[in-house]
Amino acid sequence: MWARWVLAIGLGSLLLYVGVVHGLVRRDISRSSSRGPAHVTGARAAVAGTAIGVAGLALIALGAMTALSWHAQILFYGLWAVAGLGAVTFFLYARSV
Repeated sequence: MWARWVLAIGLGSLLLYVGVVHGLVRRDISRSSSRGPAHVTGARAAVAGTAIGVAGLALIALGAMTALSWHAQILFYGLWAVAGLGAVTFFLYARSV
């Protein structure tokens, strides 16, 4: 059981780092594509960084809820929705134009 919350908090921390450092501070997200490496910069990188950072925070909260055995069903499913929407928004904005 402990593996779930450790993995959720660890992955959430990694996503939060990518969102804040690469998306908001550097405003440069590198990604690979079939045509080679690509960079997403500027406002698109900031939106992508914000989205993946929020998804990371949602995963950290989900991990904390699991670790503390605190069950609030609406909040639990709402956090999953936030994490999913953040990941989808990240991949939509991280596409090279």
